[in-house]
Amino acid sequence: MPRAKPKLADEDEIWALRYNAALGVRYHMARQSFYRGLQRFISGSSLALSTAAVASLFSNTVLGQVLASLVAILQAFDLVVDTRGCCELHNNLRRDYLRLEQEITQRTKELTPNQLQKIVDKLVVIETEEPPIKRGLLEACRWDTDAFLGIKNSDEDRPNLNWFSRFFKNVF
Repeated sequence: MPRAKPKLADEDEIWALRYNAALGVRYHMARQSFYRGLQRFISGSSLALSTAAVASLFSNTVLGQVLASLVAILQAFDLVVDTRGCCELHNNLRRDYLRLEQEITQRTKELTPNQLQKIVDKLVVIETEEPPIKRGLLEACRWDTDAFLGIKNSDEDRPNLNWFSRFFKNVF
């Protein structure tokens, strides 16, 4: 007796999961890039300022004390924000979303509802590890994700972010 063909998962649900995974990849790539850039800026500034501070301290000037104070403030900021840890967190989340996206795309034509539910469960686990979302950045990443997946949007659909929101989308 021939086996019954297994019921496949709904294509809309699969598409929504794929879109969510692709969006997660782009969002966390942007966050990782932001923290890596901030870390490099702080490191480079600290190096330059500390070199100048040491040179100025030998001249016994107030400038050396100011520069040394700036280095301390930058390093304290880096410790509080933990740019290295944030960069690593977003890198790990990006990789988790990439693995999930690969699993979805490799198995799209054969996913059963049970397999789809397992993927949803993996997505929920990833989302529980995420820090609070930056809404402006998420909107910008939606536009990039749409372009990546071939979704045509008109310029009217583009998020209307002012210069302040665009510049500080990784902060607020």
